Amino acid sequence: MDHPPLTKRYGFFRCKNCKRQWESANIFCVKNTKKVFFEQRCATCGDSVNPYRTENLCCPRCGNDDCICSDDDNHRHVNPGKPHRSELCEKCLAGYRCDEEPKKWCRRCRIHQPCRC
Repeated sequence: MDHPPLTKRYGFFRCKNCKRQWESANIFCVKNTKKVFFEQRCATCGDSVNPYRTENLCCPRCGNDDCICSDDDNHRHVNPGKPHRSELCEKCLAGYRCDEEPKKWCRRCRIHQPCRC
């Protein structure tokens, strides 16, 4: 492994070049920090962009990563069926495919299992 241990987070992006905004559930930060390790490319202009804010990937209301909350005030929507845009993902472009990551998460330490809880 050529990178430090990573945790997956949710990120909010704004491209400085073209002002496009987007959100992503595929943000990888250095474990136990909020330091983003892989940027994402803007779909409009192609610039590499770091998120201006990151959050835990789990639901802020119920604390689960596979949320079943139904009301939607201040609740972001993460569509797990949405295809991953690997051509815009710096992690995938570096050879570490996001779609090859294990799908199971440890709810306590928020990393891919097996974890060290």
